[in-house]
Amino acid sequence: MFLLCGILPTFVSLAQNPDSLSAKAEVYFNQGEYAKSLAIHNSLLEMYQSEGDSTNISHEYFQIGRLSYYQGSDTNISKALEYFKKALDISSAVSDTATILRSHRGIGATLLYNPEREDSALFHLSIAEKLALKIEDYHSASGIQSVIGTVFLNNQDIDQAEAYVNKAYENALKSSEDEGIAYATERIGILAYHQKDYQKSEQWLLKSLNLYQQLGVKDMILNVLEHLRSTYDVSRKWTQYKAITERLEKIREEIYSEQNAKSLLEVREKFETAQKEEQIALQKLEISEKTADLRTKQFQIAGLSGGLLILILFGLVFYNQYKARQNQKLQAAILAEKERGFESVIQATEEERKRISKDLHDGIGQQLSALKLALNNITGKVSDDIQEDLEIIADQFSKSADEVRHISHQMMPRKLMENGLREAIVDLLKSSFQFSEIKYEFEHHRIDARFDEKIEINLYRVLQELINNIIKHAEAKHVSVQLIRNKDRLVLFVEDNGKGMNTDPSDGHGLLNIRSRLDMVKGSVNYEPGLVSGTSTTVSIPIT
Repeated sequence: MFLLCGILPTFVSLAQNPDSLSAKAEVYFNQGEYAKSLAIHNSLLEMYQSEGDSTNISHEYFQIGRLSYYQGSDTNISKALEYFKKALDISSAVSDTATILRSHRGIGATLLYNPEREDSALFHLSIAEKLALKIEDYHSASGIQSVIGTVFLNNQDIDQAEAYVNKAYENALKSSEDEGIAYATERIGILAYHQKDYQKSEQWLLKSLNLYQQLGVKDMILNVLEHLRSTYDVSRKWTQYKAITERLEKIREEIYSEQNAKSLLEVREKFETAQKEEQIALQKLEISEKTADLRTKQFQIAGLSGGLLILILFGLVFYNQYKARQNQKLQAAILAEKERGFESVIQATEEERKRISKDLHDGIGQQLSALKLALNNITGKVSDDIQEDLEIIADQFSKSADEVRHISHQMMPRKLMENGLREAIVDLLKSSFQFSEIKYEFEHHRIDARFDEKIEINLYRVLQELINNIIKHAEAKHVSVQLIRNKDRLVLFVEDNGKGMNTDPSDGHGLLNIRSRLDMVKGSVNYEPGLVSGTSTTVSIPIT
């Protein structure tokens, strides 16, 4: 079990309202009271599910998986894997990088319980390592690399083990986390023992021991002492061996005493709670007996007046409910009419764009091309002084034809109509950034089929608006665009490394236009600060 020590970091999901619940659950976790912590996180999960809060749902799935993992039985390990996978699915859909990292890390740690699934475990741990380094979470990267190194060490792959253990130590120093440094230091000491470099093993294990003693982590102190004793045993340092053995026994006794004290305290607390409940029950019984007669008389008087009051209240409640329902129907009708009107305007606008684009491309564009061809045909048949003028005119025709094609493309991209959303985005990014200093990348997943025309047009226009905002306001040097089909949703993720949003996302004509277009296809948009700088925008549209 110590091989996986530190693989799952302490993590508290602090939502807007249930801060105290999350903090209380974490206190229970740190005290080893996993059942109490699990009960709180199950309650939080139900609340977030009722609210449809995907980000916090994925956080709670991770927390429940973490608690199941630490309980350690085969059944709980199976549950942990299930919840980590749920957390990964949802966090991937909402592009929550931190939870994606933790979920891969949790899956990898859980799979290590089964030696036959070690390759899959290393796969997930490697993904987590890359994400940790990408967001410069050196503490997580160090813990993951330590575990990967331990796996290779157990498989007698000393070279690979050494490479990962050294990287773990370097990243632990970058993170300045004492516990991470202590763990990575311990791994180097264990590796040196397997390399038969007992002097180096002793040096690094003693360094790790000193750090753990400062932190007061007794179970890890116990691990280091056991490894030190093995080192002194094979190097025949019997004086140190004896001293370490005595310290081991003392630490074991302390841990055993603390566990007994904790158990006795729990029993005492339960006994005192039971006594208090019994006293409260007796007091309630005495009070109820004294007030029984008085209540009987009060009930007789209150019964008559209460009945009349209830009738009046029921009448008022019924009237208010009727009035509220009528008002809701009226507001719903007004809102529906506004939405239909706006949708008609947008649809008519797109149809007109399509018509104008076709007329420009097939009409004026072809005429200009034909005129250019005619000029080229007669250029060689005239005198040299006229030929130069004709070449200038032909060049102007060419530029005019290019401009007409550009306007036609802006009005309604032919790539979008003919090839679909994926190819249209490739063309949009190229035309938007090819003459700027902004670098871009585009990734897509499961975008193999065409979508509803309304969805494709509106999502394209939304991306167009976002790119215009980045070019005009963000002062960015890099833009990342991802288009993902996740079950029944189409998700667009746009991230830049610019100066970020300085205003409320609800303000501005362009952003209001994005909101209105997404309302037409029942989509949603979320703006968040980037991992380092800039803005991350997530657009989600149902496609079923």
